[in-house]
Amino acid sequence: MKTGFLAAAAAIFVLGGCETFEPYLVERETLIDEDGIFVYSDLMEDGWDGTQHWQFSATNYNAYPVCVSVNFTPNSYADAYSMGGHYRVEPGGTMDIGYVFAPANFGVNSQAWGPDANGNC
Repeated sequence: MKTGFLAAAAAIFVLGGCETFEPYLVERETLIDEDGIFVYSDLMEDGWDGTQHWQFSATNYNAYPVCVSVNFTPNSYADAYSMGGHYRVEPGGTMDIGYVFAPANFGVNSQAWGPDANGNC
């Protein structure tokens, strides 16, 4: 009987605290803030084990699509990352455009531009 009670109490504790295990924002840096286009670098920390990563995102407050990208500068280092793609962000849209997991030593270049005549980035 005691074992069942302890298991139930442990389950309630684990389920009740799940939101504390979600990654949370430590610091935000704005990489681009021009003409309704924003590119952010968010340093996130995992609530479970304390690992950190940078999440890059773009927001387009315009009535037309835009293209964005974020790339490493020369001599950057990271074990795990996803960067360098060209992303089309629709009007009023927000999307993730890359990430870098710590440990890392890096710099980034970010760009925003309009799509070509066919709507491609």
